[in-house]
Amino acid sequence: MTRRSAPTPFLDFIAGSKDRSLDSADTSSTLTDRLPPETLPSVFNVSLRGWPSEEEADARELGGGVLALAKSISRRLDLSRLEAIVIAMNYEEALASLERGEGIAPTVPTSNEYGQGGAMSCLVVRDDEPWSVVVIWAPLLRQILDPEHPDHGFALMLLVHELVHVDDLRLLGGTFPGGWRAARARDGREQELLPLVHPCASEYSAQRRSAWLVPEHGLQLLEMLGEAMVEVDDQIRSERRRYRLHGDMQTFWPVVVRRLTFLFQALGYGLGHADWVAHEAEEHPELAKRYSDKLEELERLPTGWLIEVCREGVQPYMKLKAWEDLSVYDPLIAILEKLLNGYGMFTRINGDGMYVDMPLTGLHAL
Repeated sequence: MTRRSAPTPFLDFIAGSKDRSLDSADTSSTLTDRLPPETLPSVFNVSLRGWPSEEEADARELGGGVLALAKSISRRLDLSRLEAIVIAMNYEEALASLERGEGIAPTVPTSNEYGQGGAMSCLVVRDDEPWSVVVIWAPLLRQILDPEHPDHGFALMLLVHELVHVDDLRLLGGTFPGGWRAARARDGREQELLPLVHPCASEYSAQRRSAWLVPEHGLQLLEMLGEAMVEVDDQIRSERRRYRLHGDMQTFWPVVVRRLTFLFQALGYGLGHADWVAHEAEEHPELAKRYSDKLEELERLPTGWLIEVCREGVQPYMKLKAWEDLSVYDPLIAILEKLLNGYGMFTRINGDGMYVDMPLTGLHAL
């Protein structure tokens, strides 16, 4: 492995003004201009796990390069609560061994027929404060120091994407009234539905703010989104038919949660990337046309109405400068409720929890 300098657009990104939208690199600045200060904390470290001894030199070089990149990126993103970046040969093992803190559920990587997750920004609690640890499967970052390699841009995008999540969590932890633990749902229904729609907002933010590194990559994300949109109807309706036979809500509802959470996650990924390209259409006119055509194709699907409403639904989250409450998720929860209603499910508050009403219908309606 040969260490090489980062490409010019990335240096322009570091030199640019600090802006939460990060719609594009600010090329009006140069590295000779005054730079914002680094925000990485003194405890930050890059950890390399599971590397074979014969690759130790390469591992150390990669770790040093990622450390330098993180320092530079911290001039544009608030990484003051980033504890570590873990680059692991065994991704699942690294996630499972993460000390997340009392009351924080174990981290489970995304894994379904659409793909296998290989990077995650994980919430950890230290002295009752929210911190982040980014865990990345090592092969995804191997080319991050080689700007001549075709996977270089993707590796950089992946790293910036996860560090945007760190920045977003820091905004919540630093501005939510009463502290981060006060960021609680208003009732049992909201508590159940928030985890389904949050990925739409969070992944939209991270993908829109990292898309400039590989502008064309979002077309793959829209393909994945299209597959999820096409198949979700059959997935949910098939599960409803099974429910008619077993009648067990504890079996039925987790499947709905898993399927719809991924759908909203895929919406965030695809729309975040597509909207960055649309914003930069003057610079990428042909690519912007390809994205526009693909989105029009998706809008013709039975679930195509989700495209425009989710684009609008994430805007309160994207416009946040300081948290006041969790009402930024209200538009997305309303979208989710409409989607559930279309599948014959109607939610309401039930004590400290949520009740799902499913009026009896003939099997022909399922």
